[in-house]
Amino acid sequence: MGRQAQRRHRTVRRRTRGRRRSAVGAALLVGAVAAIAVPDVAAAAPVPLTPAVGIDDPPPVLTAEGVVGARLLAQDGAAVPDRPTSAMPSGHSVSEFAFREPAADSRAVLPSAATGRFTMTTDGAPDGWSAVHTPASGGVFDGGEEQPPTGTVHSDLWVSAANPGTWTWTLDFSSLRGGALPTGTVLFVHDVDICGSADRESVRFAGPTGRWLRYEADTGAGGPGAVTEDTAAGRYDVTATCPAWHTGVTQTFRTTTPVDHLTVTATGAEPGTTPNSGLFWGMQLPVDGARPALDVTTRTEGRDVDAAPGPRVPEGQRLRRETVVRNTGNTVLTDVRVTDEHVDRQGLACAGGAATVPVLEPGASVACTGTVRAAAGTTASGVSATGTPARTDRTPLVGVLAPTASDRTWWTGTTTGSGGGDGDGGSGAGTGQGTDPRPLPATRIETGGAVAGQPGRDRVSTAGTAAGAMGLAAVLVAVTIATSAVRRRG
Repeated sequence: MGRQAQRRHRTVRRRTRGRRRSAVGAALLVGAVAAIAVPDVAAAAPVPLTPAVGIDDPPPVLTAEGVVGARLLAQDGAAVPDRPTSAMPSGHSVSEFAFREPAADSRAVLPSAATGRFTMTTDGAPDGWSAVHTPASGGVFDGGEEQPPTGTVHSDLWVSAANPGTWTWTLDFSSLRGGALPTGTVLFVHDVDICGSADRESVRFAGPTGRWLRYEADTGAGGPGAVTEDTAAGRYDVTATCPAWHTGVTQTFRTTTPVDHLTVTATGAEPGTTPNSGLFWGMQLPVDGARPALDVTTRTEGRDVDAAPGPRVPEGQRLRRETVVRNTGNTVLTDVRVTDEHVDRQGLACAGGAATVPVLEPGASVACTGTVRAAAGTTASGVSATGTPARTDRTPLVGVLAPTASDRTWWTGTTTGSGGGDGDGGSGAGTGQGTDPRPLPATRIETGGAVAGQPGRDRVSTAGTAAGAMGLAAVLVAVTIATSAVRRRG
């Protein structure tokens, strides 16, 4: 084939490949447009839900450790005293909340992710009424017929809306330490069934797209409202059309994923011909059983030696001691006291301060340093730590044992003329000073404390001959590749 024929052949092949790519791209574009133009109608359709526990069955216990609600702290920038009922202003308002601490003698703590504040924005019809209620009001609800949520645990955050009108509450949990409402939080609605004539009542929970709630139980007596799930929109609706049983029914849900935002909409007695109709919704946060724990890791001159005899060093040499104390439990620890058997407390510094750490959050760590002078013979030296378990407000937990932890390292001090080596029975070299003929590796300990609720991390890196070996290997690989290229060109 001549050169001109070869060029024509290559040109035809390039054009053919270009037409194929254009055809594939057009097909993909058509498919994408079709997917957008034809939505999945089935996925968007609300699906009826039934509770895991029916209304005639005993309700399950929410959690073994219990639940808490939240306290209203401020409303439109003004502090609010802790009182039984706080009326929500009509129209638009912004409120701040924080989850309550479990009782000090309950041996339970708030999950670390749920500490901090969250906000609730209220928008309500001017002819309606809404309020936030706390346990001081005597219970979850006002009337004797009304039922508490699943497990008969009272909540101290529940909101009521009286007819007529529609109220919307938008909650933002992104400022909590974990950035979201934790999984397992209980939501409930009550009285979406008390009305007259042909009125309609409803409560809607709207959150993340997909399935994020589980319908757990009905509690009470009477006719519960219908519950539907719309996963495409992330909505759960509880509705009732009257007439219905004039008794209390509570429907309980539980979150199955962290929720960073939540919108609750309640519509009472629409079109409003029924007097004194009210809806209630509430939120309960499961708490954790207190499990305080500590971990201690100690190194001497960068080495963590757990058995005798350890490295050999000259008698009288000053050795640097490095200890990392980590809170591995789920409670705050206060007054964490660090003790080194061979370093007095005046010579021991933790995070640049004294040997007692005022507060150590769950997951956080602190670095302590000191020096010790090597004595002749083999030495086992330990460091221990203990702290007081506390709630997130720093008040001690009653009846919870203080955690303790310790670690021990070894070394051997040698005198002039004694055998050397590094604990392996080898003889001394040259001067007979008994020092390790191999230099100690350069060791760096980097300690990260708790930042925005994240655990600190301790990284130990040793700079030795490994980096040089890797560099040499990289050079050899480069030379091999270059040689192969020259051979192919030849």
